[in-house]
Amino acid sequence: MVFLHNNRQYRTMKNSVRAVLALSLSLAAGCSLLHHKTPPKPPEPPPSATIQAEYRTRWIEKRARDLMAADSSKTEAEARQTATAEFAKEYPYITPAKSGPGR
Repeated sequence: MVFLHNNRQYRTMKNSVRAVLALSLSLAAGCSLLHHKTPPKPPEPPPSATIQAEYRTRWIEKRARDLMAADSSKTEAEARQTATAEFAKEYPYITPAKSGPGR
């Protein structure tokens, strides 16, 4: 009957084990919330691609202005279309930058 004598101690120990277990589980769950991974940044295009894209844009804008000034094109959209075609013919190795995930 020694077990009956320690019944109060047994209940106290049982409750403290439950409390420690609950505390450790809540801390473990909370710590996992603090350590989240950030998505990796998409790779930046090489500097040459940026320079080519800027050159293409500037060249087409200038050529479209020249075509509008010479009255070769009726509208700005037509002038840009003509300038884009001329750029593709004159500089076939400079392609427009691809956008989107499939680069």
